[in-house]
Amino acid sequence: MDRASKLNQSLLSDGTTSFKFQINESASDRGDLCLVATEHIPVAQDIICKKQMLVVADSNHLKSTCDNCFLWLYGEIGKNGRIRAAGDAEPSLDKCGACKVVRYCSKSCQRGAWKHHHKAECKIFAQQEKSDEVLRATVRLLLNRKAGIIDDSEWSAFMDLLSHMKDYIEGGDMLKQAISETARWTGWDEADEAFKETYCRVKLNCTAIHSLEHEYLGIGLDPLISLINHSCKPNTYCLFEGSQIRVRSVEPISAGDEITMTYIDNTSDKHSRQLVLKSRWFFSCRCGKCSCDAGNDFDNIPEGYTLDSLRKLIQLASSANISDPEKTESAMLEVISSGKGWPTHIQPLPSLYSRLAIGYHAKRSHSKEVHYLLHLCFVGDPVLYPNRVDPTRVRNLFMLTMALHKLARDNSTAVPELPLQSFELGLVYKYCMWKAAEDAQTSHGENSNLWKALNARLVEEAALVADPQTMLALMATDQMQGDMSKLLLQLLPWAGIDPSCTTAWKA
Repeated sequence: MDRASKLNQSLLSDGTTSFKFQINESASDRGDLCLVATEHIPVAQDIICKKQMLVVADSNHLKSTCDNCFLWLYGEIGKNGRIRAAGDAEPSLDKCGACKVVRYCSKSCQRGAWKHHHKAECKIFAQQEKSDEVLRATVRLLLNRKAGIIDDSEWSAFMDLLSHMKDYIEGGDMLKQAISETARWTGWDEADEAFKETYCRVKLNCTAIHSLEHEYLGIGLDPLISLINHSCKPNTYCLFEGSQIRVRSVEPISAGDEITMTYIDNTSDKHSRQLVLKSRWFFSCRCGKCSCDAGNDFDNIPEGYTLDSLRKLIQLASSANISDPEKTESAMLEVISSGKGWPTHIQPLPSLYSRLAIGYHAKRSHSKEVHYLLHLCFVGDPVLYPNRVDPTRVRNLFMLTMALHKLARDNSTAVPELPLQSFELGLVYKYCMWKAAEDAQTSHGENSNLWKALNARLVEEAALVADPQTMLALMATDQMQGDMSKLLLQLLPWAGIDPSCTTAWKA
């Protein structure tokens, strides 16, 4: 039986799910496998929705992420599925009493993790809290396989994935460092081929897990998801909800078409995209977008700037320290001031703005957070993501909505230059929330945590004023929508945005 047939049997024959695709041999020169649609898949449809084989928090989030359900303590949406309110109790996690490394949001999660994976690893994990997430994932896989927690079918599917071990070994000391560190607390050494192969296979095939707020939390691994190949113009998008992953179509997919997703920020220039793909996944992309992009990757540098300016901004975007957004902002403004103004929609400025918004969000500097999110939502995103219901646009709009709420709640008079009073900002917040809920119904789906949470909050906010259904009906009127839109347009100049230039909510 060939690899594709074997994987179709092990991954797509659980008897409970009807899949709209199958696993085929890929026609690409990489010689790997791919997922191909077996029937027409409309836009905005869930193609895959499943719990991943493995989720592991990075060292920075071990204390704030549940090891079982992957709930992040500081997410805008809580475990109850509701958007967090100002009066909510401060969330907390209880650490494992034995290893004291992983943490849990409830006793049921702790029991579930013990049965699913933690029993086999607990004693060893006590010694390696600071290890990177790929290393901990590798140890977890091997120990759970040895303990019989991972069955033959699941392990076989994992072992059928590419590893590129030879490329990793030739690439430097990364693998040797991992082996050296692991040997201290497992006894595995450089002669252990199983460890080396597993480590490389995890590193190559893992998926970076980001929260709804675009906070990097750790990695996930699932053999089926790993078979989705990259395109810089993908037809699907990955959404993470705890330990669950959802692959959702962003455009119609015809029967016979390959299902693809992007492994990188596909709004970057061709040179940057190819560089990351080659160094991280060992291939060069030949998708339609890469074929059409200009041969000179630096033609897009705005007038008045140099290649050195671009390199400085790229370095800032890739190494932006979100714990010190002021320092990053200062360095960015120094580069931008040397020219005639770097447009918000040209990378790497959108990536920098996103990082700055995350940094100021963490520092609860809501006026700064709103400033950068306004630029993303109303200047950058409409150009980079022309489809209004693109998941990235909706995510940024949700973050703007929450930041506006906090700015209004914390008394906007603390920012004297703001042109709106707190109650007016409150109306803009409700308007943005209405739009975010409207768009999330398509981008994320009616079963998503985001859409459910936004609709629940809309009802809660409406109930504070009058009968919820009456108030929501009033908000839906053209008059009310127009009034709230005018208030938003008054806010844009405060962020340095010309209201006449934005096309954010045009179809």
